[in-house]
Amino acid sequence: RVSTFYIWKKGQEIGKFTKFHRNMEFLPIESPNFSGRIDTRPLIDNSQFFLYTAGVKKTIFFLCYFSIAGFFILFSANCNLSKSEPPPSECRPEFTVPLREPGEHYLDFMAVGDAGTGTAGQKWVAGFMEAYAGKNPVEFVLYLGDNFYPHGVTAIDDPRFQSQFEEIYDKRVLNIPFYVVAGNHDYEGDVPAQVAYTEKSSRWRFPGLYYTFTITRNGHDLVQFFAIDTTPIVKWYDINEQIDRLIDELSRSIATWKIIFGHHPIFSNGKHGDYYRMKVLILHILEAFDVDIYISGHDHDLQILKPSRKNGVYCIVSGTGASYRDTWCRENSIYAASRLGFVAFRVSESEIAIFVVLNEGNIDYCYVISK
Repeated sequence: RVSTFYIWKKGQEIGKFTKFHRNMEFLPIESPNFSGRIDTRPLIDNSQFFLYTAGVKKTIFFLCYFSIAGFFILFSANCNLSKSEPPPSECRPEFTVPLREPGEHYLDFMAVGDAGTGTAGQKWVAGFMEAYAGKNPVEFVLYLGDNFYPHGVTAIDDPRFQSQFEEIYDKRVLNIPFYVVAGNHDYEGDVPAQVAYTEKSSRWRFPGLYYTFTITRNGHDLVQFFAIDTTPIVKWYDINEQIDRLIDELSRSIATWKIIFGHHPIFSNGKHGDYYRMKVLILHILEAFDVDIYISGHDHDLQILKPSRKNGVYCIVSGTGASYRDTWCRENSIYAASRLGFVAFRVSESEIAIFVVLNEGNIDYCYVISK
């Protein structure tokens, strides 16, 4: 199949090119379920010059691409020689926790990533989750990848399923679904075995590498969740089918809220930082279909980040399911912390309350998004 990529300049389409190099492609805009065009100006960083037109030869593309990439690498390296990284920082503004409204039919769920170590850190966070679920009607968990360190699982009967999942999260309290996505460490092992384990576990929900499910209230679609498989995206694998499926499902969604979850972040102020391919390929789809929140792990910290544009997508990082690393409070930060914990959500028709939960299930911060 041939995918077409449209180039825009100052809001005007000035050309396009098609898929041309093995599995490498950009946004497959031509889809039977999506007739619009996604503004891809951030791909060229709003440059005032861009040489590609329809029918550009790949030789010219690669010369330009790698020349520009090399320039920015050298430029960045030179800047780093004269300007050191600021020390890690956290931010936690003042907050209030909204009360539950009588008669409102809420959805409560939790999200945690990078948990699968089997160590004391994972057990501590599991205890935090159990404490929070003991006080709130939590219905499920989004399990955000890197489910089994260090190299995934080897087969469906791998003992890690017991020692790094089943035995960690107490069934007496957390006898609820865990909706799973794969992380980069999982891809070092047998990911299909993780998918197949869905048939053996009453809690493990991993029906496919990417999938969707919907929560209804009063006969109405309150939230539709979309699980995406981010490792193929950031590793430059062929993602035609996944992107087409995501566009198709989003175009048909009638839910009040749309939430995407995957392993790698789009934006992050942690160790790994932003992911270019996630910004170029995924962010614009989410913005085009009015997705409200993207939840990820990968960076071992806790972050709530502002949308990159008005009415855009809030990005949540919840990657301290077993350990934590430094993070930085920057201009797009609402909250940032390097601590063991997870993020919880309470959803109604009119708002989503986002809770950062730490020791003993206590709320460290709350941020509210309203419709």
